[in-house]
Amino acid sequence: MKTIFLITGFALIAFKPYAQPTVTDYDGNVYNTVTIGAQVWMQENLRTTNYQNGDIIPNVPDNVAWGDLITGGRCYYNNDSVAHASVYGLLYNWFAVNDNRQLCPSNWHVPTDAEWTVLSDYMGGLSVAGGKMKKVGNDYWLVCNRVQFEQRLGSEYIPCQRQYLSVLR
Repeated sequence: MKTIFLITGFALIAFKPYAQPTVTDYDGNVYNTVTIGAQVWMQENLRTTNYQNGDIIPNVPDNVAWGDLITGGRCYYNNDSVAHASVYGLLYNWFAVNDNRQLCPSNWHVPTDAEWTVLSDYMGGLSVAGGKMKKVGNDYWLVCNRVQFEQRLGSEYIPCQRQYLSVLR
């Protein structure tokens, strides 16, 4: 079984007095941001192919090879970059997420449990936070119970595999 981690959808800016409207990764991909409470998160799925020092993150589409990795790796959802890259971004293993060469854009990092708790508390708690952030409709969700998130915050999110989000330091 392939275990994947996706830097996705949003990333938190901590202790920043103003929100950057966009953030750019090493590859030059530009991501929109959104303020949620006192945090600013990326609105789009991370799709970098390089660590912040320029080293390439290997693309590993084979499930067996993926399972044997002891270094960073990336792949596309269903190994289909054409159909899925623009929607889901890239999928990363934990070695890539936790690498000191930094997967996230400069000055951003993977959020802590405490930062996730701040987000979910702001959204009304774990039982309702996810539903409030869902993209309207059933294109990506079996059931959409999002409540006025788009109108309040100007953003909405689509599903992904296991996810880890990037955060500004």
